[in-house]
Amino acid sequence: MHRGKLNPTKTFIRFEKTEIEQSIPNRFEHQVTEHPGRTAVKTRRHALTYAQLNESANRIARKMVERRGEASEPVALLLEQGAPLVASILGALKANKFYVPLDPAYPHIRIRHMLEDSQAALIATDSSNLSLAKELAGASCQVLSVEELSSQIPTENLRLPIRPDALAYIFYTSGSTGQPKGVVDTHRNVLHNIQRYTNNLSVSADDRLTLLQSCSFSGSVSSLFCALLNGACSFPFDLRVETPDELAAYLLQEEITIYHSVPAIFRSFLREDRMFPNVRVVRLEGDQAARIDVELFRKHFGPECMLVNGLGATETGIIRQYFMSQETPLPKDRVPIGYPIEGMEILLLDEEERQVPAGSAGEIAVRSDYLSPGYWRKPELTQAAFLPDPQGGNKRIYRTGDLGRMCADGCLEHLGRKDFRVKVRGHTVEVAEVEMALLSHPAIKEAVVVAKEDRRGEQRLVAYLVAAGKPAPTVSALRRRVAESLPQHMIPSFFVFLDVLPLTPNNKVDRKALPAPDKSHPSLDTTFVAPRDPLERQMTNLWEEVLEVRPIGVQDNFFDLGGDSLLAAQLFALIEKNLGTRLPLSKLFEAQTVEQLAALLRSHPTAPQASLVAIQAGGSRPPLFAVHGHRGEVLFYRELSVRLGPEQPFFGLQAQGLEGALASCTIEAMAASYLSEIRSVQPTGPYYLVGYCFGGLVAFEMAQLLHTQGEHVALVALFDTYFPGQRAVFPLSHKVARAWLRIATPLAELRSLKTLKQIHNYLRIKASRLRQIVRDTLRKMRVRALRLLWPFDSHRALSRPPLLRDPSEINMHAARLYRPKPYAGQIVLFSSRDTPIGISTDPRLGWREVAAGGAQIETVPGHVGSMLKEPHVKALAERLRQHLNRNDGLMETTPRPMDL
Repeated sequence: MHRGKLNPTKTFIRFEKTEIEQSIPNRFEHQVTEHPGRTAVKTRRHALTYAQLNESANRIARKMVERRGEASEPVALLLEQGAPLVASILGALKANKFYVPLDPAYPHIRIRHMLEDSQAALIATDSSNLSLAKELAGASCQVLSVEELSSQIPTENLRLPIRPDALAYIFYTSGSTGQPKGVVDTHRNVLHNIQRYTNNLSVSADDRLTLLQSCSFSGSVSSLFCALLNGACSFPFDLRVETPDELAAYLLQEEITIYHSVPAIFRSFLREDRMFPNVRVVRLEGDQAARIDVELFRKHFGPECMLVNGLGATETGIIRQYFMSQETPLPKDRVPIGYPIEGMEILLLDEEERQVPAGSAGEIAVRSDYLSPGYWRKPELTQAAFLPDPQGGNKRIYRTGDLGRMCADGCLEHLGRKDFRVKVRGHTVEVAEVEMALLSHPAIKEAVVVAKEDRRGEQRLVAYLVAAGKPAPTVSALRRRVAESLPQHMIPSFFVFLDVLPLTPNNKVDRKALPAPDKSHPSLDTTFVAPRDPLERQMTNLWEEVLEVRPIGVQDNFFDLGGDSLLAAQLFALIEKNLGTRLPLSKLFEAQTVEQLAALLRSHPTAPQASLVAIQAGGSRPPLFAVHGHRGEVLFYRELSVRLGPEQPFFGLQAQGLEGALASCTIEAMAASYLSEIRSVQPTGPYYLVGYCFGGLVAFEMAQLLHTQGEHVALVALFDTYFPGQRAVFPLSHKVARAWLRIATPLAELRSLKTLKQIHNYLRIKASRLRQIVRDTLRKMRVRALRLLWPFDSHRALSRPPLLRDPSEINMHAARLYRPKPYAGQIVLFSSRDTPIGISTDPRLGWREVAAGGAQIETVPGHVGSMLKEPHVKALAERLRQHLNRNDGLMETTPRPMDL
C-alpha cells in the first residue's frame, strides 16, 4: 500500500515549496520558456502549443487591461469548454484579474445572479454565447469576444506585478440560503494545491491529463493547472455533448496518462473489452469511491497504473489521498480517503469544536495556512465557516461538514455528510437551495430534499412534497419549474408526495423517517399502475433495466423517468433481442409509456410505415417539418423541439420501412412521398422545412417541388448538409503529420517500457485495436465490392446482400445520385463551429450556385454529432426561432441576398 506518492518518472521535476511565492502566470510563462513547442491544450477543434497558448492569452490580457486597467477585479468568463476558455482563464490572470467562470448550460436566472453578485464589469465570451453575454451585460457590463480579437494586438508577456496573495478566481457553489455563494482563492493557494498534486502524482511534462469537469466546477483547477504548470498537455472534453463510448475512444486515441473524474463518470465508459494501457494514474474525487471502482480499475488498467482516491473541497483543495496498486487489498466496501498531505492537517471535531477520542467519528476539519480567504462579499458566512487556530499563528480551521474516522495507522475513512449538504456526481448541493426552488411553485406547501443511494452506490436527490391543495402539480410541471433556476445536477431524480411530513418530538422534519420511493409513493406520478399482462410485465422489466428506476408503472412517461435518445436506443435494442421485433426509435414519440408501447407491439404493422411523426403536435404556430438523417431516424430532433417550446408544432419525417425505402430510393422520390404526407397535416403553405445532414438534401428538393407547384416556402434550413460531391479537404501536411504520428508514437511508447510484462500488455492492447481496425476496413471493402457486383436497382433490391439493404446504404446511394437544380428562394445554412483539426471546408458547405435568393450562414456551437444535443441545441434553437419569427405569416418569399 502506498501512503502518499508515486515513484517519480525520469522526466519528473519536483515542485519546490519556494515556487508557490509567485503568481500563476509567472509559473506558466516559465513552462512556455522551457517547452514552447510542446502541445499545451488539445481538443477536437484546437491544438495549441505552449507558445501559441501564451500568445492567445497575452492578446486577451492586453485587451482586458485596455478595457479595465491593471487593477485587480473580477472578470466573468462565459465560454464553452475548450481552448478559447483555457486561454481566457490565463488571460484574465495575466491581466491581474480574478476570473468568474459562468457555465453557459446553467439556467439564465442563475448565471445572472452570479454575474450580479460577483460585480464583474467585463464578460469575456465566444461567438456561440455572444448574444447571451450581451443580454446579461445590459448597460453596466462590457462584453469582450475573445474569438474576434485583432491579430495586431502584441503577444509579449505583460509581466504585471501580481502578488501571491492576490485573488485568482471566484467559484460559485450551492448555497444554503437559496442562492449560490462565491468561494474565492489566491494564486499562492492554487500553486500550493498544484504542488501537492504534482509531487504526489509525479506529474511531468510527458503527461497527458483529462479535463472532464466544467471550468465552472472547482475540480477543474487541479486538472487544468497540473498540466499547464508542469509543461504537460491538457485535454478538455465536454461530457454533456459526447457519450461515454466517445470518451473511452478519446482516452485511447489521445493516449491519456492521468485520468480524473467523479466515480460515476469513471463507471460509465468501462466495458468488458476495453483496456487503457497508457493511463498511469486514475484520480477519483468528488464522491465516495466504492469496491466496484476498485474492481473496474483492476480489470481495465495496466499493472503499473495507480488508483488515487482523494478528498478535497473548493475551500481547501486536496486534503487527503489514498493510493492503490493492482495488489492493494480493500478491507471494506468503501475506499479510504487516505493519509496526510503536506500543509494540510486533519482534525476530527465534535459539536463543541473539541477533538474526538481516537477511533471515534467526528466532523473533518482542516487546519492550514492555505485555506480559501472565504466567501465573496459574505463576511458573516466566512466567519462562521473558518475558525481561528486556538494554538495561535496564521493558520485557520475550516469545518468541511464531512464526517470521518481515523484508523490506528493514520488513514482517514470518510463516513458521509454531517449536515444538509450532499454530493451529487462530484457537485456539492445545499438541499435548502433545491427546497426553495420547489417551494416557489404556488401549489407546493412543504418540501424536503434528501439524497439517497441507488443500487450502483450513487447519490440521487429525492424530493418529498406536501401539496397546497388538490390536485397536486404533475412531476413534469415541477421539473420545468426548478429547471428555470437550478442546473441539471440539482434537479431531483424522484418526487414523492405525502399528506404530511414526519416530525421529531421537537417539531423538526424527521428526515430519517421519510419513506423510500416505492409503489405506494411512486417517484414520477401520484398514481401507480402495475403491469396487467405478461407483455406489459416484460416491457416494464426492460424499462427498469435501462433506466435503473424502480418501480415503473405502465403509465409513466419514458422522458419524465430521465430517458433520452441514447437510452431509447438501448431500450429498443433490448426489445429486439427479447421480443424479436425491431421498431424505429421514432415510435417512442407515439408510445412514451409501457402501456402505449405494449399496445403498439401487439398491433405492429407489417405494411410499410408512414413517414410523418408528430414530435410535438400541439401549438398555435405554423408547423415545422424536419427530415431524417442518413440513418432514417428522427428521435434526435426531440431536444430541438423541446427548446422551440410548446407553441411550435414539430413533425419529423422518418425513412420508411425497407420496402417503402426501396420504392423511394432517390431524393426526388423521397421528397414527393414526404410531401404527400405533409399535406395531410398542412394542405397549403407557407411551409417551414429543415433537414439534418442527408435530410437537408431531401428538404431542399421538397422546397423545389413546392415552388414548382406554386406553394409558398417560408423557410428552408439545412443543418450541416454538404452539397453533393463536396468533400472535406485534409491538407497534405496534415496527412504527413498523421502518418508520422502513427509510426513514431508506438515506437516511442515501446522504448519507454521497462519489463517484458509491460511490453506484452502493450502489444496485446495494440493487437486488439488492430483487429478492430482490420474488421472495420474489411467491412468497408466488402461493401465497396458488393456495390460493383450489385449495381443499385430498386426492382432487384430485395435480392441484394444484407450489407447493401441497410436504410443508411439506401439513403447514401440516393445522395450520390442527387444533382440539385437552382432554387428560386433563399436557404439558411446552419454550420457547426467545431470542425475537426486539419479539415478545411467551404463555410457555405458547397451551396454556392443553387440558391438564387441567397444563402444565409448561421454558425452554431458543437460539431455535426452534437449541434442537436444539449447544451449546444439551445443556441441552434434560438437562431432557428429567429428565422421562424421573421418569416411567420409572410405570404410571399422575401429573400435576403448574400454574397456567395
